[in-house]
Amino acid sequence: MLTNVSSCEPIISSGNDTNTSNETNSSNGTNTTNNTNTTEPHCPSHCRNCSSATFCYECHDGYKLIEGTCYKSCNYGFYFNEHTEQCEKCDSSCESCFGPLDTNCESCKSPRVYFNHQCLVNCPPNSTYNSTEGRCVDCDPTCLSCSHAGCSLCPDGKFLFKAMCLHTCPTGYSEKTSPNLPGPTCIPKSSSEMSLQMTASSTQFLITFTNSSKQILGVLHNRFTVSVDQRALNPANFTTEVKDDSTIVLTLYLEVYVPKDSILTVKLNLPSGFNRDRSQEVNFTTTSATISMREIALLSNSSVQMITGVSAASNSLSNSLSVVQSLNIIKSAGVSTSAMRLQFSTQSFQMSCLIEAHYPPLHSQIF
Repeated sequence: MLTNVSSCEPIISSGNDTNTSNETNSSNGTNTTNNTNTTEPHCPSHCRNCSSATFCYECHDGYKLIEGTCYKSCNYGFYFNEHTEQCEKCDSSCESCFGPLDTNCESCKSPRVYFNHQCLVNCPPNSTYNSTEGRCVDCDPTCLSCSHAGCSLCPDGKFLFKAMCLHTCPTGYSEKTSPNLPGPTCIPKSSSEMSLQMTASSTQFLITFTNSSKQILGVLHNRFTVSVDQRALNPANFTTEVKDDSTIVLTLYLEVYVPKDSILTVKLNLPSGFNRDRSQEVNFTTTSATISMREIALLSNSSVQMITGVSAASNSLSNSLSVVQSLNIIKSAGVSTSAMRLQFSTQSFQMSCLIEAHYPPLHSQIF
């Protein structure tokens, strides 16, 4: 029995002539075969599968896909997704990354700074930017904040000293807190020197200090000892008064005569440990001073009263003697020697009283 066969129907070969490697999906023009020949001109270089001659969606091993192109590694701003086997964009804050999150950064776009896989506007507290390493680094645990040189701010109870935070400042430094300082800071103490100056008055002097303040002098103005030619004065014989930030006025109240060029010595008796006190901003390097004095010729009230009384008695006696002497001259035409001796004795008594009053300038009145 004969079977009707159409002459137009193709004969399918069962040999090795089957060609499946170049089969193309005509609906979208995409080569869907995993073994596509990459040398064919319709796919980009290193591309295993593509949708056009300019857009690849699968690369050969060892290449990474970035927006339709095969690269050996992902560019900055992309990372290789092992699940999709494609380069995907980093978070916008990252320059390079290893994942899609803002905590997956490996480097940052300027001006952001890198810290613990993040790109931040500024380094967080207790860290600082290290330009050499190109990232924020943690401060020393003792710091509240820091710079590349070390600590820049210390917590309460500590003081900043040469980029370190210390519990106490070293010798020669004071512990200071001020709105002009970043925080508690060790600052060098100012050295203060003491000196004496004369004034227009022979009994008044200026005690001056360098690098001082009215507040400090107010604390110390009653801690002076004063002596004249090594003879200590009683506190009742002088007063001290703060004039300004650097000056104390010393006034003497003496009851004895002081010759010219006598030496006045003034000593400041600092409280125990004052210079070591870290709360004080001044270190007194000199605490005594001397000066050559002018003559002081003053009398006490008692001396003035005594001299006044003696002078009055002397004048009265002299007048009386003059009357007696005149009578004797009239009677005997001579001078009574007893009267002369009495007048001489009176003058000698007056002179001795002046000497006891320690008032040498009045001696000239006797002779």
